[in-house]
Amino acid sequence: MSLKRIWALMPGTLKAIPFNGYRNLLKSDSHEEVANFCLEHIEYMIEHEGEIGAFLLEPIGATDTHIPPNSYFKRLREKCDRHGILLIFDEVPTALMRSGTFYVHQNFEIEPDILVLGKGLGGAVIPQAAVLTHTKYDVAEEISLGHYTHEKPTLGCAAICSTIEYIDDYKLEENCRVQSEFVKTKLVELYDQYEKIGDIRVAGLLISIDLVKSRETKEKNDELAEKILYFCLNNGFSFKLSGGNCITWHPPLIVKKMS
Repeated sequence: MSLKRIWALMPGTLKAIPFNGYRNLLKSDSHEEVANFCLEHIEYMIEHEGEIGAFLLEPIGATDTHIPPNSYFKRLREKCDRHGILLIFDEVPTALMRSGTFYVHQNFEIEPDILVLGKGLGGAVIPQAAVLTHTKYDVAEEISLGHYTHEKPTLGCAAICSTIEYIDDYKLEENCRVQSEFVKTKLVELYDQYEKIGDIRVAGLLISIDLVKSRETKEKNDELAEKILYFCLNNGFSFKLSGGNCITWHPPLIVKKMS
């Protein structure tokens, strides 16, 4: 079935205002104020659109590392519970200790109804994904629903178990937090030194550096970002650019600082 046909089966998809603590409609630097604004928009959607089945989001954006405050998620969880709406988290690129906790949502002390995992789940060796949900939503046990040829492959399951064991055995949670603090310290030093760094956002080893032409205007500096990218690539260091100007670096969880 084509994606177009699948989309046609859906009654409608709405896009809420995503949290952005740096560039936002309010032009505010207060994360709480921005979070409140985003939540008010969500409440407006619930009241005026009706029949909303679920909210789907990345708790921390993988491409630009925007990190909402805990209050955002606690209030979102409360709204979903009050209105009977499922909360679905996409943690495909960010789970398995990448953010400093095994699951990203553990940073915010809430649980989603459905959790989507992938990428690192197979230890970067076996392509593997998973959808986790509360038992109460498993309501079609007697129906062969959603089965496919390569479901629950033995090799993939072994890769998942080995990945989790490796994380535990080599204390990658502790290493992630230690290296994260080191990165934050160094990035603050760079921020104080270079005016072209507009913002730094770090959660575990999810790292973003927002390059600007001016800290006052926050205008994106795509040209500088591209120059830095190719300079680094020529010297054996790889990362990606998000939004044209944002250096996004997700180093391996085994990374160590140079002595």
